[in-house]
Amino acid sequence: MRQHFRRLLAVAALVGVGASACSDDKNGVDAAVSSIADPVSNADTATTASGIPVGPSVEQFADVALTYADAVSASYEASIASANAMQKAIDAFLADPDDASLGAARKAWLTARDDYGPTEAFRLYGGPIDNAESGPEGQINAWPMDEAYVDYVEGAPAAGIINNPTEFPAITVDVLTSANEAGGETNISTGWHAIEFLLWGQDLSASGP
Repeated sequence: MRQHFRRLLAVAALVGVGASACSDDKNGVDAAVSSIADPVSNADTATTASGIPVGPSVEQFADVALTYADAVSASYEASIASANAMQKAIDAFLADPDDASLGAARKAWLTARDDYGPTEAFRLYGGPIDNAESGPEGQINAWPMDEAYVDYVEGAPAAGIINNPTEFPAITVDVLTSANEAGGETNISTGWHAIEFLLWGQDLSASGP
């Protein structure tokens, strides 16, 4: 049972980290900037009756777009770095499980989650992170989670993937990825919340963590 749990935790961490990776290629931004319509460019020379310029120029739009792209890239880079640190802490816990290594893994999760939080502002565009066909956001941050889908919970000691070796004889990246949200949106098997549950256990408190 412990070995099955350890494999699931390790692979859940791997899926979360791997899916978080993104490109810092700015070609898309440059193309978008260069496609700004002529009427915007004309605003650079348009003035009011008092001679005050009207509207930003293409160059100003470009500065804003590229500054924004730099901020997005920096946010994802920070998230990837701390997610990798979390994975190392979880690996250390799995190699030598005790209170100290568990505490370090939990602390690493909290740090990594804080770094991931700002990136959620960039996931509402139908872009690379949350594209309906190929975006990995659902593998990283799907919520809410039915904890019983992964492991035992109060009143159901045999629940979850961990306790079903007949259907899940091997727990791999492909298995967990395929199982994520299979049969229902609360059937979460990868990402932040699956890892959180495996590190802390079921939340039975109505007033706090």
